[in-house]
Amino acid sequence: YKDRVTLMLEHMKRVLELTAKHQLKAEIWSDFIYKLLDKTKADRYYNPLAQMDPQEMSRLPQGLTYVHWDYGSESVAEYELVIQKHLAFCDREHYVLASGTHIWNRIAPNHGKTQRIIAAALAAARKQQIKKVMLTTWGDDGQETEHWHALPGAVAFAEGVYANQKSGTVETILDNLLGAGAGQLLTELNAFDEVDNVTAGNPNMTNISKLLLWQDPLTGIYDWHVAAHNEQAPQTLGAYYRKLAEKLTTASDQNSVKKGQTAIHETSTSQTTPLMELIRQRYQLLAEVLADKAELGLRLRAARLAEDQNQLHQMITALTNLAEKVEHLCFAHE
Repeated sequence: YKDRVTLMLEHMKRVLELTAKHQLKAEIWSDFIYKLLDKTKADRYYNPLAQMDPQEMSRLPQGLTYVHWDYGSESVAEYELVIQKHLAFCDREHYVLASGTHIWNRIAPNHGKTQRIIAAALAAARKQQIKKVMLTTWGDDGQETEHWHALPGAVAFAEGVYANQKSGTVETILDNLLGAGAGQLLTELNAFDEVDNVTAGNPNMTNISKLLLWQDPLTGIYDWHVAAHNEQAPQTLGAYYRKLAEKLTTASDQNSVKKGQTAIHETSTSQTTPLMELIRQRYQLLAEVLADKAELGLRLRAARLAEDQNQLHQMITALTNLAEKVEHLCFAHE
């Protein structure tokens, strides 16, 4: 029998021998090492109040870079505390702070959460004189949001790193890179999950658009939530997504490049504008599907409980049209 710390240390030693042989430098995500060093044994990632064990720290190998990841915290003070705990077992040359742009576990990006965690992480890194930072773009749970949607976060991250050389707002930079209107389109897609009654910036990472898209209307596991929302909000979810679909429909004309307009990267703009149009069309279609589907389960169940045959028959056309839209959305997304 060997305890888990000994097993990890032996493994790390073997890997470092191999990387040294091939003149490579190794990095490791630091969360499990951090937890093993914490004498409080708190059941959370990166406990800010950790008490690092000096004896265990002395056993760690030299030359390994530790990547401290945090994709949720919005507290500069908490970041600083955890950074300081890291610097007890590694120096600044072997420490990296990794933030994230929230495109994972959802079908539309969460730019509000991204902006908040990036701002806090970079502020703490600057205060602690950290030399290396990283931005991650994970694809958890199906990778339904393509990596183009990481760009607003990436631009904000770069602007935060090079704070003394700001080159403009995120939307302006995206317009220059991807064509006129690209910045507004990409940054406003957070509206798919930032529905009425969701806190501005979506700090709790609500992903209602994904839930509504995938739930079976005959099972309706989220129908209770839809009904509760509709009782409290100024409009139903169906009405909300209908307006969003209309907004995305008119966005095409508003965002078109005007004749004679000068772009910083004219060649790039002309090449990539069609990509933005494809993205706009796909999300417009998603909004239409969500508008038709949001209250579908509630309507079906009410008609069935009332044995309202006329209402059930009238819904056949609506269901057929919705099924066709879902097929189109599937094709467009693929």
